[in-house]
Amino acid sequence: MQGPSPFIQRFNVTIPCAVDPEESALLTADFSSRINYELYFFSNRDNKKEFSENPLKYCGILTDPVSKKRFRPGTSSPTLVNDGVKFVFYSEDTMNEFKKNPIFYRLPKYDMDKL
Repeated sequence: MQGPSPFIQRFNVTIPCAVDPEESALLTADFSSRINYELYFFSNRDNKKEFSENPLKYCGILTDPVSKKRFRPGTSSPTLVNDGVKFVFYSEDTMNEFKKNPIFYRLPKYDMDKL
């Protein structure tokens, strides 16, 4: 599956770095990270590392992949990594449901709740 980077680049859009919004992000896979259905871009490897070490500081509101509920994750939010992607859940129940069929929940559904 092709990510959004080539699409974004066609429009000459500048995306701010998720860690340092004063800097422009590089729109390549090497400088991006995904949590749930959100994709974050970074201006350099140090910023990507900072994000990876403390993603909840930078990620903002996420969509639970099972319930589709929008929520702001906290330190007690259940998390797991599936096939290299970090997932953060609204509850233990939704995380346990995800574990039963992760392939079903890995990609977004188009009927997600709006904030």
